[in-house]
Amino acid sequence: MKLATFISSVLAGACFLVPDHSWGGVDTKSGAGLTPASIRATSGALSDFNGDGMNDLVWQGANGFLAFYIMNGPATRFGLTPYTVEARWEIAGTADFNRDRKTDIVLMKTDGSVAFWLMDGTTITRGIVPYKVPAGWRIVGTGDFNADSQPDILLTHTDSSVAFWLMDGTTIQAGVVPFKVPAGWQIVAIGDFNGDAQSDLVFVNAEGLVAIWFMNGIKFADSVIPFRMPAGWQLIGAGDFNGDGNADLVIQTSNQFFAFWLLEKTRFKEAVGPYQLTIDPWKLVGPR
Repeated sequence: MKLATFISSVLAGACFLVPDHSWGGVDTKSGAGLTPASIRATSGALSDFNGDGMNDLVWQGANGFLAFYIMNGPATRFGLTPYTVEARWEIAGTADFNRDRKTDIVLMKTDGSVAFWLMDGTTITRGIVPYKVPAGWRIVGTGDFNADSQPDILLTHTDSSVAFWLMDGTTIQAGVVPFKVPAGWQIVAIGDFNGDAQSDLVFVNAEGLVAIWFMNGIKFADSVIPFRMPAGWQLIGAGDFNGDGNADLVIQTSNQFFAFWLLEKTRFKEAVGPYQLTIDPWKLVGPR
């Protein structure tokens, strides 16, 4: 399907929904029933840094501080700020790149250098800088885009091209550039939103519309625009935060509140939060 045909068809047929939610308190759900298997069965970024089977949040501050929010489902258990990311480096995603069942971190430098931190919990065991991203490209996030149970890397170019690095550990096996992002949209998250165990792409536009591209590997299969973001909120990431095998969304305000939208595929179920970060600016860097 051509991109122009795709975008006109989804806009014509979309049902624009702002979910009915209440922001009146923090839901501290126990997370009972979450298991490592339930998290690892979902397609998308793995962000479990304490091995309890629950996706955790990783934040990078403007001052370089790295913060881990160790989560109990969609409720914060505790936070850690063990070290600072060096200047000009930014965390670009999280996944288990060396298949030791422990989440690792991929970073990108302003000169295009790519680094992998191989982790044991929140401790760096090894750092490697194997290559550079070509000029004009940036890493968006991670997912499994060829169903080999190995995390791959998604990139976008300044000309809107989308590239998939199909990986074997930290080694690039193939690079594919199959399409461009439609004008006015940007990719903000990756996750499995239709239960087929394949990574899908989440887009937003300036009007706050959220579009999900259902993927068949690296090929576009179908699409839906199920939500419009509430005024003052932006979508910043995705992951399975309640262990039901469905990807959920993380959203944030400019004044450092964040919350979870728990989903059943693309249907809104529940809002959890908001929580407040410190007043300093923080960016969610995992999972996404």
